[in-house]
Amino acid sequence: MIVIPPFARQWSNTPASERVALVARELKTLLDRGGPVLCPVLAVADDELRDLALELLTKNDDGAGKPLYEERLWRLRLVEGARPPVLDPQGRALPKEKAGKVLVVKVGNLGGDPKATRHETSTEWSGPSRALKVARREDVFRTVEVTAKPLALKMEVAVLVLRRYGVGVNPQRYKKPDGWKLGDDITTGQDQWLVEEVCEGAAETPEKTRSGRNATT
Repeated sequence: MIVIPPFARQWSNTPASERVALVARELKTLLDRGGPVLCPVLAVADDELRDLALELLTKNDDGAGKPLYEERLWRLRLVEGARPPVLDPQGRALPKEKAGKVLVVKVGNLGGDPKATRHETSTEWSGPSRALKVARREDVFRTVEVTAKPLALKMEVAVLVLRRYGVGVNPQRYKKPDGWKLGDDITTGQDQWLVEEVCEGAAETPEKTRSGRNATT
């Protein structure tokens, strides 16, 4: 059984003026242990607590001007025995060599770069052009491929992956299958706890997105 440590249990009983310091201490404890950090934070039900923790991690600031950690990438991999979907986020079947072994996760929209010129945004990736790409089964999403080998990602990308497939993050582990009715068993649906954080010291393996972009960008 996979267990994700609880995060900041004292939150509700802590005065507002002391909450930043509390969250910073909790984050520092997780970081010092070398175990999962993002999953315990993302599994928190309280929006204010979760958002504050993510803000401190993103800024790498303990709220008092000191860094929480040395600059790093966040490494993810499939959990042992994981059975990822055999379709990509666009509903296309994965190649035989990847089906059941590779998890393809959407982390953005191609053509959605806010730095793109107006021309780039209004032509190649306009609504009609995008629909045509979909009909032709071309890539319209930016994706990363998670395997059993550690994949190094920037924090914002790692968070997107873990929000969808992180161990312990979604309170409903199995996706309800089509035709599900109240009282039906839902342990036969798609497992949504597929990705874990790699503890410090594990080897990193550079990966590419399906669109050809480096996964750490």
